[in-house]
Amino acid sequence: MAVSSLPIGRDQFNIAVICALGSESNAVEGIFDEVWPRPTGLGKSNNDPNTYTLGRIGYWNVVLAYLPHKGKVSSASTSAMLLASFPQIELVIVVGVCGGVPHPQSHRDDEIILGDVIISTEVVQFDFGRLHEGGFEQKRTVADSLGRAPSELRTFIKYLSGYIGRNRLREDTGAYLMELLEKPGFHSSRYPGVEADRLFPVNYRHVHRAAGTCGGVCSEAEGRVCETAIGASCRELGCDEGKLLRRPRLRRLLEADDPKLGLCEGIISPDLRILFGPIASGDQVIRSATHRDRIAESHGVIAFEMEGAGVWDNRSTVVIKSVSDYADSHKDKDWQPYSAAVAAACMKAFLKQFADVDPNAKLEPPRRQTFEIEAASSKAHLTRLLALFAIFLLPMSSMLLVWAGRWETPETPPLEPVNRGLDTTRPIFGILGKTGVGKSSFIDLLGGRNRSGYPPEVCHGLESCMTVYLLLGFAL
Repeated sequence: MAVSSLPIGRDQFNIAVICALGSESNAVEGIFDEVWPRPTGLGKSNNDPNTYTLGRIGYWNVVLAYLPHKGKVSSASTSAMLLASFPQIELVIVVGVCGGVPHPQSHRDDEIILGDVIISTEVVQFDFGRLHEGGFEQKRTVADSLGRAPSELRTFIKYLSGYIGRNRLREDTGAYLMELLEKPGFHSSRYPGVEADRLFPVNYRHVHRAAGTCGGVCSEAEGRVCETAIGASCRELGCDEGKLLRRPRLRRLLEADDPKLGLCEGIISPDLRILFGPIASGDQVIRSATHRDRIAESHGVIAFEMEGAGVWDNRSTVVIKSVSDYADSHKDKDWQPYSAAVAAACMKAFLKQFADVDPNAKLEPPRRQTFEIEAASSKAHLTRLLALFAIFLLPMSSMLLVWAGRWETPETPPLEPVNRGLDTTRPIFGILGKTGVGKSSFIDLLGGRNRSGYPPEVCHGLESCMTVYLLLGFAL
């Protein structure tokens, strides 16, 4: 695309992207079509502690905000200050990595593997509730739940989840991902490979296997895990790879003999998929397959993340994250660079189709718009009618009165008050009308009153008066 000029004000930014991890924000920075170097001169509002990167993605002016740490509290405060500095933001996109549910109950036909993209249809705040002696009770009332996304965003996501929208989204995501991973500094973010995607059974815990390694703290039977085991890899703990679950999707990739798949081998996943569904959001890091499946079954969610709930009710929000682990005790950070890159590429593909709508166009309610057009048309029509009446009514009425003065009237006894000084052989006429309509002015127009106060002989001046009105009528 052609290089565009820096916006003249912060009110020209319509899209905001929020990232919590460094690998997430790095991928978003790399996916920008254009980044305006600091200082941009646009500034930010007073007392705004956030740091921003400003740039362009496709048709959109985008502001990237960095979270100081993970969690919905951080995302809520950051988004609030962001919207104060950039008041015209219409859509906030939370981009990054998440934990996936391998076999979600709400998507029985879908098997989620590492590197898949999850786009939120709703966000569930699963850790908001009460803790009793008998356990945790989540609040699920309407007042305590996060609201629905705006109808425009819901319909757009429904389009993307369809056949045409999903195919375009997947193709564009793959193209943008290939472009990103070819840039300097992103070679380490390439696809880790099918063999690196490992999933253990729910009841197989991530603990020390060698006896006495941690002083007997780790116990798979009792569910105890030492601090060392939590931060260690499966290879360090000696997790039995013979326990790994055989995944149909991964098995097909290993057995596939498709030359098209070899073109992107080692760079991106040959089976990149994008799924749509509810995402669980909270401040707790889920590292338990048992809790993962229980929450997923209870709420119908297909992934877990930590920032979406803090932003959701502040502005129109969509969460676009790629699966980097299975939210179990065996989770690690090996897939985070690649998953962050996939999420950033999908975000750009999302905005590409979102730009089919003119970002500068504002929808008006059809009824109000129709009423305003009709009202304006009626007003203009009435104005034209009044102008025509003002131009023709008074002259034509005067002409009629003049011609009425020429009609022969039957002889009647003259009235005493108006009989004085008048020639009774001439016809007379009268003017009827309400007070203030111009009766006296009309008499004055015909000749006025003489110094004695008596009306003049009306016949004087009638010819010239009538001629003036006729000329006036033709001139108009």
